[in-house]
Amino acid sequence: MNQKKRRQAECGKFEHRLISKFLLATLAIIFVFDAFGQELSLGNSKALLYDELAFALDNQMSSGGMTGTISMDDGLQYFCVSLDARVSWKDGQNQFAVQAKQIKLIANNGKEFPMVGSFRNGLFSNQCQGLMIWHRGKQNETIEPYKPVFAVPAGTTSAKLVVGDKAEMKLEAISATAPNTPSFTANIDVIEAAETVFEPSSKYPGFQGKPSFTRHLHAIARKWTTIKVDISPLQANGNNGVNFTIVPPEFGLLQEVNGEKVYTVAAGRKWNKGISNIAEHIPVGKKQTMTLFFGISPLSSSAELLYNGLPIAQVHFSKK
Repeated sequence: MNQKKRRQAECGKFEHRLISKFLLATLAIIFVFDAFGQELSLGNSKALLYDELAFALDNQMSSGGMTGTISMDDGLQYFCVSLDARVSWKDGQNQFAVQAKQIKLIANNGKEFPMVGSFRNGLFSNQCQGLMIWHRGKQNETIEPYKPVFAVPAGTTSAKLVVGDKAEMKLEAISATAPNTPSFTANIDVIEAAETVFEPSSKYPGFQGKPSFTRHLHAIARKWTTIKVDISPLQANGNNGVNFTIVPPEFGLLQEVNGEKVYTVAAGRKWNKGISNIAEHIPVGKKQTMTLFFGISPLSSSAELLYNGLPIAQVHFSKK
């Protein structure tokens, strides 16, 4: 009987310790989120109203050297916000996050306007991005640009931006006087440009008992060239607040052939011993080298390299 009471007492002590640890952990979590709420500030705000926006093309569209614009129906405009989100860090903090659905634009009468997208490299994307800020390095605070886009009735010039329960800001919008254009969010330097006799290929493993295979690309009435670039991100452009994401079709070459301008999109980038259009995710503060493949006119010995339509450099192809 005494042994039974002893076991019950020991179980009671264990449960008490378990509950105490759970409460402490809960309080710690609450403290962390409270600290986040106290440390977020919004500044350097600007709001512009657009009837039409230049948007980011997907890989298939951009391969044709096209640009695109987008507009809304039913008397709506784009309310485009640009601001700096500042987080002052405390010991143990390494991340601040607010989901897109918790970020709202509210009119003076209390009506909420939906977020419809965000800006990526100066172009509109219909991906609604929340606010994600990471503690990089040893700095005491981090400032991250944030550019959400909302749909509002035409003529709406005043509204309040609410970022969860962390911060809010009154915004006054003016009508944009010029279209939005692509912007550089990374330094891109050309290291080397050359003709090559190498025809890019990609090797694929076999699955479910099937043999592996290699896919080769052949340039039709073109010659292969490679351009090696160094990419140094200035700020994150993805939805994780850490990396700068870049894909080969965002690069193109503008050549002059027989007096006419010809645009050629990158066929891909060097990937292991082959070629791929897979995205590269580069941490802010780091540098990444990328080798791009282009099939250009045999008559061309030089061209202008562009990124999202923005000129980077005039390149001359050396012979290998």
